Amino acid sequence: MPVQIIPHTQTRSLVAASVAPFRPTAADFPPLEQTEDIPSRHTSTPTIESNPTWVSIAMKGLYITKANTFLSFLKLAPEIRDILWDIAMQDARSTNEIDLRDFTRRAQNVNRPTFLPTICRVSKSTSAETMGVFLRGSTFTISSFADNEFFVKFLNNINAFDAVRRLHFRFFDCFPTSFADNADLELAVRCPGLVSVKLGMHTSKLVMWVLEGEYEDGLTRFPRRVQEMWEHYKLDRLLDCDKLQEVVIERKGRSNDEAVQAACALGECIKQRYMETRKRELLVEYSVERRVYYSRH
Repeated sequence: MPVQIIPHTQTRSLVAASVAPFRPTAADFPPLEQTEDIPSRHTSTPTIESNPTWVSIAMKGLYITKANTFLSFLKLAPEIRDILWDIAMQDARSTNEIDLRDFTRRAQNVNRPTFLPTICRVSKSTSAETMGVFLRGSTFTISSFADNEFFVKFLNNINAFDAVRRLHFRFFDCFPTSFADNADLELAVRCPGLVSVKLGMHTSKLVMWVLEGEYEDGLTRFPRRVQEMWEHYKLDRLLDCDKLQEVVIERKGRSNDEAVQAACALGECIKQRYMETRKRELLVEYSVERRVYYSRH
């Protein structure tokens, strides 16, 4: 294919801009702060330049950074930091429900129990903040008086009763009559931010047997009286949890109609008396503990 060259006679001076050319001054390029190389697969360990220049920035692709970027993180609003802490804990937290019995059996150090995520033990300056996020996002299951004591000591050490939001008392029905106070409910009252409580009740504690004949086989099962349960378990203390939003009554053991009736009647009583005391509605729910039982041979 032939190529035809077309001559061009117009001189550069005729099309040149009329404005004066740009001449940079020192004011246009002020001194730079300390900078750090951006690491990539083509570079080794990032190095710090003590006196960077604008040329080095253009050639190497540096970015300006503060000596301690973590201080910038701490300048964020607490609400934003809490979200970031929670995201950082999600991978480390295997479950949102912490069964304290698993830890009291191992003679845990009450000052540094192993149920804490690693991020809560990284820095003393942030431990209060990270522990608060952890406590607010978790449910703590208490299965014995030893669990209760352990958790109270832990919260006392870090002064964090106000961070607890959800408690599960798995054996709430096993309250001994010799105790003047219900340790589970006393713990609940000490947590001013508590919003949810689950009360574990075995079906045998929700019914009563009445002899209606001369012989033992004349026993008849009835729902346990609500007022009797209210007084026995010191449930008046539950009304002192002023931020409570939800109560769950969890039944255990072989189910029967009388136990279901007693649980529902107790739940309605809690709901009604809380409304009378706090002048707001309380959500009451019912559940059945799902556990696997193995027969003995």
